[in-house]
Amino acid sequence: MDEGANARAELDIWKLIARHGRASDLHDADMFADCFTEDGVFDRLGTTFKGRAAIRETLGGPGSFIGHHFTWLPDVRFTSDDTAVCTTYAQYIQWDKENGEVSQPFFVDYHDECRRTSEGWRFTKRCVKESSRG
Repeated sequence: MDEGANARAELDIWKLIARHGRASDLHDADMFADCFTEDGVFDRLGTTFKGRAAIRETLGGPGSFIGHHFTWLPDVRFTSDDTAVCTTYAQYIQWDKENGEVSQPFFVDYHDECRRTSEGWRFTKRCVKESSRG
């Protein structure tokens, strides 16, 4: 992949990572699941969900809390023109809509496998692990 194509692909992956966090914050299950390939895998803190239908269900619906992901720039490494692995670090804060109580911030590590599809870049696997609580 030439340098220009590489930069465009990396930016597209950054946008995918940002869209995933935003979908989670908004409790938008369709947007959340669309970040994955049809047969994608989401490993959230040791619990694994396979396929978009199962991944969509992980969000449930609008909850009693509001959350925000603050994501650092990911480290993207291309394994081919159409695949990449990424590591991203994020801080997450949530608060209760009813009483305004704010949770203690915590940090998570994302380890991703991505593939370029006809829909654009998607996660084939996304693994999130808690790295510390604040």
